[in-house]
Amino acid sequence: MTQWADPSAVASAADDWSDKLIHCRIYGHGWTPSSVTRAGDGFVVRQRCGRCTNSREQEMDSRGFATPWRYIYADGYLTNGLGRIGGDGRAVLRIAALRSLTILDPEE
Repeated sequence: MTQWADPSAVASAADDWSDKLIHCRIYGHGWTPSSVTRAGDGFVVRQRCGRCTNSREQEMDSRGFATPWRYIYADGYLTNGLGRIGGDGRAVLRIAALRSLTILDPEE
């Protein structure tokens, strides 16, 4: 059973997160290829997120069949003990993401 993070705990944790990390949690990662290494008769493909610096790798055979991605998380990215961040937690993060933006008043 999934344990969902309490929104107030997410808000508290987000105080210590960079805007880039918050954006990845809201919008998903911006994966870009970083390297390909030969491994036997196949390959290991690595990608990196340009915002939060998490990375992932996948083994692929010579015909293009691949294993699931294996993730390597940057320090401070995982929320051990907080629970999975669901819709309520992401709503809190969307508001936190506004902290670095200038909010325009449409009346002006």
